[in-house]
Amino acid sequence: MTIRKRLTHERYSSRRIGYEIDRSLFSRGWTLQEELLAPRVLYFDAEEVIYQCRTKIDCQCGRIQEDLGERCIKSTKQEFERDDMGNVPMYRVQKSWASIVEQYSSRCLTEESDRFPALSGLAKSFENRGLGAYIAGLWTDDLPLWLTWQLYSGPNKSNSEPYIAPSWSWASLPIGNAILYQCFTIDGPDEKFNFISYVKVLETNCELAGLDSMGAIKYASLCLRGRLVSTVLKTYPFEPTSHRLVAPSRIERNGWEAMVELDNRQQDRESFVSDGHAVFCLLVCSHKAPYDAVYCLVLCRGDRAGHYKRIGICSSENVYLSAHCERYTFHRPYVMGSDIYDRMKLPRSESILEEWFKDVKEQVIILV
Repeated sequence: MTIRKRLTHERYSSRRIGYEIDRSLFSRGWTLQEELLAPRVLYFDAEEVIYQCRTKIDCQCGRIQEDLGERCIKSTKQEFERDDMGNVPMYRVQKSWASIVEQYSSRCLTEESDRFPALSGLAKSFENRGLGAYIAGLWTDDLPLWLTWQLYSGPNKSNSEPYIAPSWSWASLPIGNAILYQCFTIDGPDEKFNFISYVKVLETNCELAGLDSMGAIKYASLCLRGRLVSTVLKTYPFEPTSHRLVAPSRIERNGWEAMVELDNRQQDRESFVSDGHAVFCLLVCSHKAPYDAVYCLVLCRGDRAGHYKRIGICSSENVYLSAHCERYTFHRPYVMGSDIYDRMKLPRSESILEEWFKDVKEQVIILV
């Protein structure tokens, strides 16, 4: 009789964010495109050898397909190969790139300057698939949608290296910070949603650092026309008993407050704006299925007039009445540590963020 422990295979799934750290193979930036672009791959794991091609994955213990099947998911490579086939709906193509960014962003690189070169091979595989032109890790078609990334997890240490990417690109965060595209977490039979853009991209500017059109860059900016409002950034007192590692932040306007996901949670970054300072909110886009959500970028002023830098993002999913509002006694805002079911009962309006901009005139800004 032979007995061996049952092995787990979650790290090979398409939802393996968070599992990369327990295997060096999945913690390195360069290995992602090597894995996805190769027609066949052999993984020499610590416990077994695993084989994968474009349509099948198998292992020595013989349970990997069963483990993935029980969770109704495919391996990362299988999902990539499925979305790389012809006649795939545009939403699937977009979601495939979002998945690549989410997995790649949490990985480590020896050289920070390899941020784009280590992804250029995968970017080239999407070049002629209807996403538009490639700029700083994003795509020009439906560009407002690609601006809605947010920090998911990671060390979030300040980046002291030379310029890697503009503030509006997910690559502006230091390596090891996992990025999430909340709008691409939608699942359903149709796998599509009604996307509405509230900004117009007038011009894109990208200065390459070399000959590779999808490699390292020296500078990039966006010229946008949209509605911009001034708000105030506030930070809740930090609660040691909270499950969160950092104090949450919010912006306030017209008696309402919106929770903000800051791109950098440390206060030693040049573009960080401290508590009580004025920041700007740019209405970007919305989608209507399977739930309504409106997205706004939170900006601070740049080094030149009319220039702005991204410092965070907020959405209509977390909008509540402010503490100084006369109705606050009856409708408490989000409180860290409170029961999740109590928070679900709190009234909010999915259209509040849109109301902030109702009477605001459009203006032209440069996002750097």
